[in-house]
Amino acid sequence: TISFISALMHIFLFKEIKNKSIGFFYNRFPSLEHLDRINIATVAIGFISLTFGLITGFIWLKQTSKMVFYDIKVYSSVTIWLVYFIMLHVRGYSGQKGNKLAFFSIVGYIFILINFILIGYFFSAGHNF
Repeated sequence: TISFISALMHIFLFKEIKNKSIGFFYNRFPSLEHLDRINIATVAIGFISLTFGLITGFIWLKQTSKMVFYDIKVYSSVTIWLVYFIMLHVRGYSGQKGNKLAFFSIVGYIFILINFILIGYFFSAGHNF
């Protein structure tokens, strides 16, 4: 959520600076560089947490012999992991900053919302509690 909010703030502030209509966002938001650092730090923390969650989930699946790889929630979680992996890879190897990474954060957050709300509630077979 923090990366999503910082990404939105980055996009709004960038658009304001690009249009040379400095005003509301410029005076209230942190700098673009600071927003980018917040975004990448929170994405890295979330990526590590998601990686740990996926690994422990797969270990648990193997131990309980409840192989639910057919569950769409597993596939959507791996898709979210891939979105954030690509984002961190693009940032780390090409040095990209700014709106492209903000866009990845927003897309990743939308996937997370879809995973938790739509897939988790309506389509998940093995994750019903």
